[in-house]
Amino acid sequence: MRRHMAVSRRRFVACASMGVCLYSRDGALHAQGRRKMTREEAGYRESTDGASICAACADFVAPKYCSIMEGEVSPQGTCRYFRHVE
Repeated sequence: MRRHMAVSRRRFVACASMGVCLYSRDGALHAQGRRKMTREEAGYRESTDGASICAACADFVAPKYCSIMEGEVSPQGTCRYFRHVE
């Protein structure tokens, strides 16, 4: 026999918030059938003279990966999709 459990508004909001957190940008790309970009598509370069380095990008995943590009990247590299960490 199953008991009917009332779900409080607070519990519902907490669970919904957790679901939103788990639905990351990378997960969203895969769920929509999109793939990560290749180095060529992203315009990736191994090094740069400016401050727009992978290690300072919002898409950088330490120690050497990118959430929008395939394969390993150099923390000192850069691409055309650089986004400052806020």
